[in-house]
Amino acid sequence: MMVDPRRMDFILKCSIACKEAHETLYGLDLPAPRGMMKQSGVSSLIRECDGIVPILTTIVKRSKEHRS
Repeated sequence: MMVDPRRMDFILKCSIACKEAHETLYGLDLPAPRGMMKQSGVSSLIRECDGIVPILTTIVKRSKEHRS
């Protein structure tokens, strides 16, 4: 059965967004951003990324399960 290319593109873009969110979390955890920004700003961004990563992970997993 042929898989819809739009669905595959959606899965790919969500996977990329998830990887970018992971990389952002890593970058925010480094000492340099902490010294350049207020701690409250960094903490806020970390909380946002912590919320985004599981959402994107779930979207990718469920989309892959239902791609047929």
